[in-house]
Amino acid sequence: MLDYQSSFGFDHSDTGTYIAPVEPVTTSKTLKALRDSGQDYEWYPTTKGQIDTVKNDIARLKEAYEVSGRNEQPTILDIGAGDGRVVTALRDLLNDDKDKLDEPFKAYAIEKSTVHINSYRSKDISLVGTDFYETNLISKTADFAFVNPPYSDYAAWVARIIEELDFTVLYAVIPQRWVDNKNIKTAMQNRGLEYSEILAESDFFDAERSARAKVHVVRFSFMDMSAEAVAEEMAAYEKRFKDRNRMFHPYRASLGINKTSPFLMFIDKELGLKKTNSSTTNEFNEHVERERIKREMNDETSETFEVVKSRGVLWALLDQYERDMTRTLDQYKLIGQLDGALLGELGVKHEDLVEGVRAKLLGFRRVYWSMLFNHLDVIKEKLTSENKTALLNELSQTALDFTYTNAVYVISYAVDMGNELIEDSLISVYKKLTSEESILRYYKSNERVFSDRWRYSSYDESDPSRDCKRVLDYRFIHSGSSNFSSYSWEHGINENTRQFTNDLIVVFRLLGYSNLHMSEAYENMEAGKAYMIRGNTPDGKTIDLLKIKYYLNGNRHLAFNQAAMLKFNVTISRLLGWCRSKEGFADETDSKTMPTDEAWSISDTMKIQANNILSLTCQPQ
Repeated sequence: MLDYQSSFGFDHSDTGTYIAPVEPVTTSKTLKALRDSGQDYEWYPTTKGQIDTVKNDIARLKEAYEVSGRNEQPTILDIGAGDGRVVTALRDLLNDDKDKLDEPFKAYAIEKSTVHINSYRSKDISLVGTDFYETNLISKTADFAFVNPPYSDYAAWVARIIEELDFTVLYAVIPQRWVDNKNIKTAMQNRGLEYSEILAESDFFDAERSARAKVHVVRFSFMDMSAEAVAEEMAAYEKRFKDRNRMFHPYRASLGINKTSPFLMFIDKELGLKKTNSSTTNEFNEHVERERIKREMNDETSETFEVVKSRGVLWALLDQYERDMTRTLDQYKLIGQLDGALLGELGVKHEDLVEGVRAKLLGFRRVYWSMLFNHLDVIKEKLTSENKTALLNELSQTALDFTYTNAVYVISYAVDMGNELIEDSLISVYKKLTSEESILRYYKSNERVFSDRWRYSSYDESDPSRDCKRVLDYRFIHSGSSNFSSYSWEHGINENTRQFTNDLIVVFRLLGYSNLHMSEAYENMEAGKAYMIRGNTPDGKTIDLLKIKYYLNGNRHLAFNQAAMLKFNVTISRLLGWCRSKEGFADETDSKTMPTDEAWSISDTMKIQANNILSLTCQPQ
């Protein structure tokens, strides 16, 4: 584990000042980066020998047991993951025979150092928590979990993980004195965790960062995984294999067959909901909850509205989330005080109460993340419909608890991913506009768009620079499948045509135009009539950027502002590497006019700046 009691890398004040991340290269450079950013607290990297001990144990278990969760995404979670060396090593080991897995193992991490977490996307590690004590472990699951905790606080970490995390096998690198620690023993007893085995004795004397700490590499599990037990299970599997017939596929015993549920412990201990014979709770409806929160945010008499005005959307959502969670838990605690026999008489089933709590606790988390995503307008307005959906789908899968530090991380993640998709948004629209199927289908007048002056070559998916090099004329006809709906209740242009038009508006926004709008609402548009996309130039002048006519046969007659189309062509030529200079562009396209500096530099100014992260959501409205 590579970072512990450190600050998250952001000032936790309302301003949320961002500390620029430093890309780690070596242990010494990483250590310096952590010190410079105030994030060096007991940073002792897990050694290669310790990692090998865990890998060898997992490899042994793979021979005898079914190691992945059934019908679910198998997971590995590193708590205090640092640079991710452990979780990636274990993931790669478990996925070395992917053909035998229904789903490959995914790597998850809890880590608070921005020096480390900013490298996770490139390593395909998903962050599920930042500060250890702020992370809700009850809602997390892992087939395999690993922790190398801060040794000054190791017992509290390990005890909490044992009691609250839904794991199958837990590996820990902890001080040798753990064997006599009462907190860990109590946690194991409470969880019904019967087995712990010391796999190796180790130290950090000759490690990358040396320390005088003697440790054990320990495995905690719900079943006996000793050498003798594994040998017995292997023998049983081999017998089943020999005895199989054509209709029988030999199975391996599951590692998680005896594990207990920390969530049920939470239900019993914290809410007092004892087992009864009872009946049903209202199903949690995320759409209803989102609409309720929207109403409260817009209700001038509500507490949430006041927070929106004074501190911004993010703090209003955090405040409302805390109230919803507190109210939910308080309500179930009151139910837990009722006599079990009475609940039985009323037909309230214990299983339904448990599912009700689970649905609300996890449901509220999804609701509030989606509410935050809906306010990422600065990002979404720069993406095409397809890429906007891709971004929101990626973000909506977060398993992070809804906290301030996690929100800052997610917004930063959204900015990074959004910036990656911005260039793709421009390129994807350009490819749709220049596709032979869409342009050349009906009209000879479009043939000059496909002229050979750009040294036409067939499209190569693996090398965009070899794509057919075309510049768009400012007037041409684009062919779609349809523009208007056949449904009587759907007025104006249909949804696909609206998305096509919205994507063109995104293009103009990326090219530096502002205050973009249509001359007519979509639902009022009619076939054959001319409509305008209008916007302001950088100097504030309002101009018509595009005249467009939609026809019943699916054709769209497009007439672009010539200066805007020049910007579009120049920007695409730079993004795809077709031209390296303004002079090169003019020469390649036989252009009579040299692109301006402003037109040539558009691709350098499209992206969202990292120092504007919190302004996306925290500014009062």
